[in-house]
Amino acid sequence: MANDGEARTAPGGASGGPVVAAVFGTFYPNFQFGGNFTTGLVKVLSDLPQVRKVVVYCPYDSALPEAFDPQKVELRRVWDHDNPLSLVRALGEMVRSAPSFDVTIFNTYVTAFGRGRISNALGLLLPTVLSKLTGRPIVTYLHNLVETQDVEGLGYSPSWFTRRVARLLEAALLRATQVVVPLESQRAVIREGFGREVSNLYVPYLEVVLSLTSMTSHLSSLRTPPPNGGARLLLLGSWGPQKDLSGISTVVRDLVEEGIVGPRVLAGPVNPQFPSAQQAIDETVSRLTGPGFCRIPLVSEEEILPLLMAHDVLVLPYRASGGYSGALNCAALTDISVVASDLPQLREQAELLDYPVRFIPPGNGLTLSDTIRSACTTAVAARRRPDLGEMQARLERTRGQVRRLLELRARRPTPLRSS
Repeated sequence: MANDGEARTAPGGASGGPVVAAVFGTFYPNFQFGGNFTTGLVKVLSDLPQVRKVVVYCPYDSALPEAFDPQKVELRRVWDHDNPLSLVRALGEMVRSAPSFDVTIFNTYVTAFGRGRISNALGLLLPTVLSKLTGRPIVTYLHNLVETQDVEGLGYSPSWFTRRVARLLEAALLRATQVVVPLESQRAVIREGFGREVSNLYVPYLEVVLSLTSMTSHLSSLRTPPPNGGARLLLLGSWGPQKDLSGISTVVRDLVEEGIVGPRVLAGPVNPQFPSAQQAIDETVSRLTGPGFCRIPLVSEEEILPLLMAHDVLVLPYRASGGYSGALNCAALTDISVVASDLPQLREQAELLDYPVRFIPPGNGLTLSDTIRSACTTAVAARRRPDLGEMQARLERTRGQVRRLLELRARRPTPLRSS
């Protein structure tokens, strides 16, 4: 059985020399569709001494952050979301360049290529076709499959045909590439549903790597208690039907009136898969508006860390989970108090992070109110947060997991027993 500690092949190219890697995924400044994961992955990869160069196959509007070394990171802007033809062109470019790379890493999931079914189907097929045409090592970091998430709870209503096509594409991906999933529970689903073993590798803090790299000053000013009292509360995420904004906004409004909650921020965009969720955002804003309230529709990658450090409590009001929470992955680096819905994948993630999350049953308003009240009181009393040096030291764990991901290129996919 493969896990994050079992890779045995030392890093390096075919001759044991420096590695040249390709990475495919959404990239900076676009943080949706897993973009901040790709950006953090490329940054950590390029900083590893055994990696000579990283070539990123990214959308047309991508840019190289100032913190990156242009001698080690090259952007090839060859595709775009909801543009199937661009994905075909990207495949041609990758096939031609494949002999130059020791490994190609895809950062992907089943809806990573836009709102269109054709784009997402082609995107999910890319690693398989590239492997078949080139025979080169392919590692697919697969954040989720249809079978590993509560599809209906997330707001999707796929037909039988759509589910069947997705399953065929997933099975092909499992046959052709070295698939890596972040959670052990996902690996168990693949083992049961597809009859094969894959690797599982959870990479902590990766979504906030660029934000931390961009911080050049001490963070004490961000931890200063607000003058008007009350805990500083943050709602951060990509908002859609999988989040209970209505319930949380009602509870927070009442806690504001009690003086428990002071400044509060609703940050993050509407999930591009669910533009209708804008109505829920508007209703939440109307409930929370008033002195101390701020709505931030777009949070750049550089702003994620300062935003978390400037608040006392983060609330993650999930109804359903499609995998691990990127917001929780970022929050754990800052030691902010977290209140989250009690969902199995979020509990698994908290255990992997060794992070003390306050879990509450989804939809239970009374428990939510009591838990947020307790978190606010405790957080305001403690206000102990890591400094820049402490957070940078924690990234050693991130680097270790990325090294293991790199090592997995030497593995070969095991045969499927059934599909």
